Amino acid sequence: PLAVSNYPNPFNPSTVITLRFGGDDPYGTRQVDISVYGVDGRLVKDLYSGAVSGDSFSGLWDGTDDRGISVSSGLYFYRVMSGRNAMNGKMLLLR
Repeated sequence: PLAVSNYPNPFNPSTVITLRFGGDDPYGTRQVDISVYGVDGRLVKDLYSGAVSGDSFSGLWDGTDDRGISVSSGLYFYRVMSGRNAMNGKMLLLR
């Protein structure tokens, strides 16, 4: 199983999205994709895509889009994909 959270939430100016892996081989290598979306469903930022080893991984979102431009205050969603696992969560950016 995959457990995902972010802290702090609400946040300003950044938040850390943390993944914890369990199951048969929590220390194995796996492919992970982390993306941030706006409430309208548009992709704001591809935060991370690559191989991860170990029992946990953390990615920092600094409140910017893929072009490095600061996004406005509001509600955002993260989506984490790892193998057959997909998790979503809410984040509130307060500037």
